Amino acid sequence: MIKYNSLFKKYLVIIVLAIILIPITIPIVSLSYSLYLSKHLSTYYSSEVIQEKWNNKAHNLNENNPDKIKKTILSIKKTYPQASMFWVDKNEKTRYQLNIDENIPKRWDSSSLLSFTQGDKANKRYTVISFIGNQKKGFMVFTIPKKYTNPPITQKENLTNFVMIISFLLPISIFIIISGIFFKNIQKRLIYLQRNMELPVGNSLPNSISISKYDEIGALEASFNNMLKVLKDSRKKEKKEEETRRRLVADISHDLRTPLTTIRAQLYSLKNDVTSTKGLETIEIIDTKISYLADLIDNLLSYSLLSSKRYPYKLTRVEMVRTTRNIIAPWYNLLEEKNFEIDVQMSEKPFLWDIDVHWFQRMINNVIQNVIRHASDGKFIGIYVINTEYKNEIVITDKGPGFKGNSKNKGAGIGLSIIGLMAHQMNLEWKVSTSTEGTICSFSKKKAD
Repeated sequence: MIKYNSLFKKYLVIIVLAIILIPITIPIVSLSYSLYLSKHLSTYYSSEVIQEKWNNKAHNLNENNPDKIKKTILSIKKTYPQASMFWVDKNEKTRYQLNIDENIPKRWDSSSLLSFTQGDKANKRYTVISFIGNQKKGFMVFTIPKKYTNPPITQKENLTNFVMIISFLLPISIFIIISGIFFKNIQKRLIYLQRNMELPVGNSLPNSISISKYDEIGALEASFNNMLKVLKDSRKKEKKEEETRRRLVADISHDLRTPLTTIRAQLYSLKNDVTSTKGLETIEIIDTKISYLADLIDNLLSYSLLSSKRYPYKLTRVEMVRTTRNIIAPWYNLLEEKNFEIDVQMSEKPFLWDIDVHWFQRMINNVIQNVIRHASDGKFIGIYVINTEYKNEIVITDKGPGFKGNSKNKGAGIGLSIIGLMAHQMNLEWKVSTSTEGTICSFSKKKAD
């Protein structure tokens, strides 16, 4: 017995792994991000310390000693390498500049100083301005990006928020991607199964399916293959039984012809020895029944050969008005003896069909025989060969009780079945319309698809 892996269990494993992945992701992401920040974390400088140190240094300097001011700026630069510094003398002229990336005024006034401080705020820089010495003549400027003055706690809070977001988004994203792949694979397999279940052109049964995986869909594929095997075996059995039945019918029909011929010959000899009227009438009835039985056997044999496609025929182009006239001509005497009113109308305009003449004659004869046997109460037969711009048609009508009426000669309808099979193989369309007021049979050429 094949053990199938459940799709439900597979997807349950995916859900459990996604849940387990969340607590695992948090320390991994935290550690990774911490290692990254340990190398790239911004250096922290206290803004209060910077301001106090800068103010003290400026307070202890003298405007008249520019060399000392330069040395002081250089010493502070060693402590704060990311900072930019310059000083402005008492004449409001920019002097020594260190690490200045932007253009600053060469001369200063209140408006330029205000503009500079506002620009630093906009550029997210921390700036300290201190007067030089006690006389407050000239000033020194210290500026550094604000990221260096953010406390470590702020950076850690940002780290925590980032880690929490990534720790939840990462497993959820992985879960969504894996789920998408899982269901996409199921969809592809179901589409493949659906396409293989459709009937290929020209086949009565679909092809078997190769089992991809042993799960619920695989079980469905296996069940479909088993059903297909049963159907194929059943078709083979039916075909074999049908072939046996046809062969049996053909053999029986052939075997019955010989004793019927012998009985008819003996009946003909007996007819010469019988002199009474009642005896002759009895012999005539027996002869009629023998003829009817011979026709039934012949129809049975023909039907068996037609249904097995072993009845030979050859299509030739035939002029239908003349052919139909030649077929019905031998029936005039019998129809008149039966007191039938005969209405025949033939088109003056000829038309051609591709048919087997012997088959078509058999079809017309079967229809006329049915009229004589089953519609004799109506005493009417109409045969019309129609050729117009819109249709070519051959119609035979009667005024009998229809197919639902009672007839002492009513059989199993083998003659009609023979007509249907012959019409189909010659690409003719055969229609029958019947009611209590009569039956209409028509033959026409099928239109090309």
